[in-house]
Amino acid sequence: MNSAVMFVALICASSPWIVKEIPATRSHSAAIPVDIAVVLDLAAAGISGGAGIPRVLNALSIAGASGEYALAGRSLQLGSEWSEAWVGCPGGAENPLAIALRPAWLSGIAPADLLSRHSRMLREDRHRRVRESAQRLAVHLVMPLGLCMLPAFVLLSLVPAVIGGAL
Repeated sequence: MNSAVMFVALICASSPWIVKEIPATRSHSAAIPVDIAVVLDLAAAGISGGAGIPRVLNALSIAGASGEYALAGRSLQLGSEWSEAWVGCPGGAENPLAIALRPAWLSGIAPADLLSRHSRMLREDRHRRVRESAQRLAVHLVMPLGLCMLPAFVLLSLVPAVIGGAL
């Protein structure tokens, strides 16, 4: 009984050194980057659900995409020009989200299809670049492989066969 009490007391006394403090909030600078194609898909889902562009931008900023999206949404609600509203956002008015939403805001075109199409184009472009990189890697690996394997093959198989045949 005494050993169990001493064990519990020892654990309680050493717990400040064993248990590390868990931060209450995540630092904004340590935010996890969000893929822009996912942001476009989330925006398409929000707009398909009936939310307006400013509300979707606010929801994206709350979800962690970029805090500046909420500022862009508020600026648009207050009547700012399209390019002025996106000044603080990553990429400004050239942000893929801004590019996809611009015709919807200025002309009233349904934005969900634009967002989905833009997201698909970004993914296809990324897939194409990855395939090209893999093909370039294969070409670059052939030269060292040939320079290392061919001499080894000659030295380990052909030279002993020639020497054995000569004797």
